[in-house]
Amino acid sequence: MGLPVTVYRSTDVGAPQLDGTILSLLVVIQKVLVDGYGQKLGLGWTRLFFDDTAGAVIYRNNISEGGSGGVVRFNATNGISTLNTSINIQVAKDASSLNALFHKSPSIYRYVQSSALVWEIIGTGRGFYMSISPSTIPRLGYSTVLQWTQFLGDITPYWPNDAGTFVMVTGSPLSSDSTTTSDSFSIGGTNSLYAMLYNTDGVNNMVAYKCDTPSWIYSTSNAAHNNATPIEDNMLVTLTPMVLGVSSPFNVDTNNLPIIQSKVSPMCRGEITGLFISPMGCYQTFSEHFKDVVFDGVNYTRIRGNNANNLWVQTDAWY
Repeated sequence: MGLPVTVYRSTDVGAPQLDGTILSLLVVIQKVLVDGYGQKLGLGWTRLFFDDTAGAVIYRNNISEGGSGGVVRFNATNGISTLNTSINIQVAKDASSLNALFHKSPSIYRYVQSSALVWEIIGTGRGFYMSISPSTIPRLGYSTVLQWTQFLGDITPYWPNDAGTFVMVTGSPLSSDSTTTSDSFSIGGTNSLYAMLYNTDGVNNMVAYKCDTPSWIYSTSNAAHNNATPIEDNMLVTLTPMVLGVSSPFNVDTNNLPIIQSKVSPMCRGEITGLFISPMGCYQTFSEHFKDVVFDGVNYTRIRGNNANNLWVQTDAWY
């Protein structure tokens, strides 16, 4: 039985709104993860540690719903009331305070700006997609630091009792903390997706995983072949999950075994929860902020971004 997915958007009745400050973004996150708003309940995450003055907070996912207990930290980089600044995001296996994270992954900066006021969060008690985009540019296919999407939470593991499932998914490899706000680190910022995962046995060893999308789709990302309208044209579309694998299978793990034989750093680790790929690029020039479709009786919404034209988040249930 999958976990029901909730879609939260800035267009909802009673939704908190962004104003270009980190404070307004932190209010959105708190409402979605914990408090709820309007007729929508929160996702059931727990606020562990916080400093409202500094604009720093750590949330833990919902263990009772099958979550790993992993944590995500958000903190302002230049004050909570400053316009047009950035927020730092980092995930970890656990935390004992705002500044003590264990098995943490590299962090990134994401830009928050007064013209990027449209937001969307799609998730469960185990993980969520968070997206911000410019209010004045509704086109789905667009590239700017003002528009970004990250997944924060547990992947869907292929290995039983995997102790390293809590991740942040990025569009560029992230081997160390980054202070850039480049859109290439967003999902849909490039034709690849990346996540740093610790070993399945919980050992403090981090391995880079990635998944690629067909390169021909991105050679001319706004071309006509990436602007299919499958629902309107009654096309049959089969979506497949995005699977994380190690790109160097003959490297060795911590037990000196080739990755291709490893149980602690297995070559094929699991799926990016809720994320699917279509065989063609769709709706790239669609002029709305959100595009919801039904493929074969299942609800999806398209990821925004210049290189996200075939990426879809399933919005019914995640497994």
